Amino acid sequence: MYYNGDVNERPEDKIERLKHRLYTPDNSLTPVRRSALSTFPANPSDQTESQNKWSPGPISESVRAQKRLSPLVIVFLLAAAFFLVAAGVAVYVFFRGGNLVSPANVGLLIDGPQTVKAGETLTLQVLAVNRNATALQSVDLIVEYPVGARSSVDLTKDLVRTRSVLGSINPGAVANQTIKAVVFGEKESEQEIRVTIEYRLADSNAIFDKTASFRYSISDSPLTITADWPTEVNAGQLLTLAFEVKNNSAVSLKGLVLKGDYPPGFIFRSATPAPMAGRNEFWRLGELAAGSARRLTVTGLLEGQHDDPKSFRFSAGTVKAATGEIDLIYGELFKIVTIKRPSVDLTLVLNGEPSGGELAASSGELLRADITWVNNSSTEITDGRIEARLKGEILDPRSVTVSDGFWQSADNLIVWQSGTKPALARLSPGAGGQASFTFSTRSLLDAGASRQLIQNPNLELEIRFTGRQVTAGLPDESIESAVNQEIKINTILQLAAAARYSGGPFANTGPLPPRVGQETTYTIVWSVINSSNAVREAAVRATLPTYVRWLGAAAPAEEAVSFNEATGEVIWNLGVVEAGRGVVTAAREAAFQIALRPSVSQVGETPVLVVSPTLTGADTFTGEVLISSRRSLDTRLLNDSGFRSGDERVVP
Repeated sequence: MYYNGDVNERPEDKIERLKHRLYTPDNSLTPVRRSALSTFPANPSDQTESQNKWSPGPISESVRAQKRLSPLVIVFLLAAAFFLVAAGVAVYVFFRGGNLVSPANVGLLIDGPQTVKAGETLTLQVLAVNRNATALQSVDLIVEYPVGARSSVDLTKDLVRTRSVLGSINPGAVANQTIKAVVFGEKESEQEIRVTIEYRLADSNAIFDKTASFRYSISDSPLTITADWPTEVNAGQLLTLAFEVKNNSAVSLKGLVLKGDYPPGFIFRSATPAPMAGRNEFWRLGELAAGSARRLTVTGLLEGQHDDPKSFRFSAGTVKAATGEIDLIYGELFKIVTIKRPSVDLTLVLNGEPSGGELAASSGELLRADITWVNNSSTEITDGRIEARLKGEILDPRSVTVSDGFWQSADNLIVWQSGTKPALARLSPGAGGQASFTFSTRSLLDAGASRQLIQNPNLELEIRFTGRQVTAGLPDESIESAVNQEIKINTILQLAAAARYSGGPFANTGPLPPRVGQETTYTIVWSVINSSNAVREAAVRATLPTYVRWLGAAAPAEEAVSFNEATGEVIWNLGVVEAGRGVVTAAREAAFQIALRPSVSQVGETPVLVVSPTLTGADTFTGEVLISSRRSLDTRLLNDSGFRSGDERVVP
C-alpha cells in the first residue's frame, strides 16, 4: 500500500512503509544502463558477464581512446604553468628588483675636440654615470691610445694602454676623469681612443665592463717634406732629387726615419747623407728638434720612354722595431717626373765610362772627355753651339786641351760652334757629331803645401747644346739639351816605412853589422798621411820572415799594433784617418821592435826585416778603396843617421 501523504501518520508507520518499498519488486521500474566511463571488473569473465548484462554490445576503440588526455588539455596546462611562473617573476621584480644592476644603466660619455694638430696635446673629458640603484665598486678606467701617442708630461714616454682607479660610483653619481695625450699622425688621418670602465658589485667576484670610443682627425702634419727638382728630365740623364724634411710641431721628434719609393727605371747612384747600409732607400734621421729641418739629396739615372711619368714617394715617420718598416707616418712627399726625349741627344763619356754614375779620379790624373750629339727631331737644326763648363777649385786650368774648340780659361768654359766645328752649322734629322778635350786636377799635396786644405774635392762638368729648330711654315724654335757629371777626387793616402837601429822610441842592442848566431834588434817605424778626405777602416799589414822575432814592444800606446803568431803578420789598425794628416797636421805614426838572428847561409847578404808593408782604407767621400804599398824593409838602414855602409851585410 502506498503512502498517501497523511500528516497524522505515526513515525513507526513511516519506517514500515519505506521498508516495503525497498524490498518489494516492481516490474514498472526502468533498468539503469552503465556509462561508458564506468569501471569494469578486473576479472575478464566478470567483465564479459557485466557487458552482457548491462551493455547493448562490445566497447569500441574510440571509447578506450577517450581515457587519454586531449592535446588541447595538455597545451592548456602548460600555458597555465607558464603564466604562473611569469606572474611570480613579475611580482618578485616589482617588490624586490630594486637591487638588480643592468649594464644598460651604466653610461660612459667622452667629450673632446674633433680635430687636433699633430704634436699637440689632445684633452678628453670622460664621464662614467651610474643609473642603477646599487653602487659600482672597484671601478677602473682603461684607456687604449693610437700608435704614436705620447705622454703630455714626458714626451719620451709612449702611451699604449693606461689604467687608473676611480674607486666606487654610488647610485645616481657621476665619475669625472680627464685624459691628456700628445698625438701624432699623417695629415687628415683618422684616429681612435678606446675607453673602458671595469667594475664589480657587492658580494660578487664577477667583473663587468662598459666600453666607448672617441674618434678624431689630424688637422695638420707634424712634418713637411718639400722638394726642389725638375718636373721633366731627359731619358738617361743624371737626376738630382733635393728635398727638405722639417719639424712643424712644438716638440722634438725622436727616432725618425725616411723611406723612399723609387719608380721602375730609376738607378740609384748616391745620396747625401748616405742611406743605411744595404738599403739605398732608407735613412735613419734620428732626432729632429722643433722647428728644425734637414736637407737630403738623392742622385740617380732615370730611364724610360718619351712622356713616360715616373712617380717618387718619400715618407717620414717612426719605425716598427720588429719589421724595420715605418709604422706611423708623420709626413709624405709625392712627385711625378716626366721623361722627355730631347730634340738633340747629348752624351758624355769620361775615360771610356758613360756619364751619369759616380765617377772618382785620382789627384793629378789626366782625364779625357768625349761629347757626342745626334738630331732626334724630324726637322733640321741650325746654328748649333756646344759649351762645356768645368767647375771646381781643384781644376788645373793649364792642363786643359781642346780640339776644334776654344778654351776660355777666365770663364773655365770650352766652346764649339760653326766657326771651329762646321758640322754644327746645320744638323739634318739623324745627323750628329763628336768633340773631345782633356784636363787634369792639381795635386792635393801641392794644395796642402800652402797650408790650404781642400776637403772633399770635386769637379763638375756641365755640357750644353743650343740651336734653332727649323719647321716649315712656323717660326724657328730655340732648343736646348744638357748633361751634367760630377767627378769626385780621391784623397792621397800614403804610407812611409823605415827601419832603424839608433833613435826612435826603443833602445836597440846586438852587433851591427849583424853577426851569425847573435841577435840584433831593430825598430820599424810606419807613418801615414792623408790629404783631403776622411778615410775609414784604415790598416797597415806586413809579414815578418821566419828568422825575425816579434819582441812585443809597440809605441805609442794608443795605436793598435798587434802580431799574429799563426800567420807572422804585423797589423796596425788605424780606424779613421782624418783629412789633412801629414799635410796640415801631424802624420799618424806607430813603431814596433823586432829581433834578427841570421844564419850561416845569410853571410854577406842583406836580410829582409819586414815584407811588403801595405796600407788600405776606404775614402768616405768617393767610396773608393785606396791602397798604398812600400818595398820590403831590410838591414839597409837608409833612414838612420848612424848607419854606415857595410853595416847591412851579415858577417860570420
